Amino acid sequence: GSGARRHRERCYVMPADYRIDSTEGVIYSRAWGTVTDRDLIDNRDGMLRDGSFDRNHRQLYDLTGVINVEVTAAAVRTLAQSSPFPPDAVRAIAVSSDVVFGMVRMYAILGDRDEARFRIFRDRDEALAWLLDQ
Repeated sequence: GSGARRHRERCYVMPADYRIDSTEGVIYSRAWGTVTDRDLIDNRDGMLRDGSFDRNHRQLYDLTGVINVEVTAAAVRTLAQSSPFPPDAVRAIAVSSDVVFGMVRMYAILGDRDEARFRIFRDRDEALAWLLDQ
């Protein structure tokens, strides 16, 4: 029956998501596991289509659960140059590896982010505390 057919279909769960808290004015984004170009682009596009999205909200992007990066320099450039956030948006990015740190640093440089308002942290709680203090 249809149950067997569904069982054979390939299920794909994107290892990235977000939650918009309009009361706090914060977008909580996260990615985990193996992250690809498509994951990050699809996550950004989904956020843009969300009726609650406000480009002036602050953002916490938790990348501490990322264990493998399959993101190209071209995708980082595309994401940086087509960011839904203005260059002076308040954004805290939490990372746990040097590879992810380098990818986020490249994004910041290519997107001409305001260094005082776009910060990279090695600890999620520290990133959140800084973000909420802005």
